[in-house]
Amino acid sequence: MVRTTSPAAFTTATVVIAVKYSIVEQLEKIDEIIYPEIASFLMLIKDQDRHVRRAAVLALSTFAHNKPNLIKGLLPELLPLLHDQTIVKQELIRTVDLGPFKHIVDDALELRKAAFECADTLLDSCLDRD
Repeated sequence: MVRTTSPAAFTTATVVIAVKYSIVEQLEKIDEIIYPEIASFLMLIKDQDRHVRRAAVLALSTFAHNKPNLIKGLLPELLPLLHDQTIVKQELIRTVDLGPFKHIVDDALELRKAAFECADTLLDSCLDRD
């Protein structure tokens, strides 16, 4: 988990993605190792780099799908951060000049899609049913 504090955003994103792929439905030894670190790990949703935020959102989605009991206590803190990722940010939208055409590029589109998919997964797997 030391690498999650790396100044290189792609290093941090790679670590987050690697941990995401270590989460499986069955009870594994990794659960004991990662449980104390989950909060700081998923709080990378607040990172300044959108690639790191997207990786953290995808990891949250994987946790919600495979190990919802490990993250239920963190949801009051995580849900507002997840919601922030669904908001369109004008500073991440740019116009690319392609000669006679102009193309609008939204650099945060993949992050927003991941956030909405994560919210859907959280509703399916973490919503308490009475």
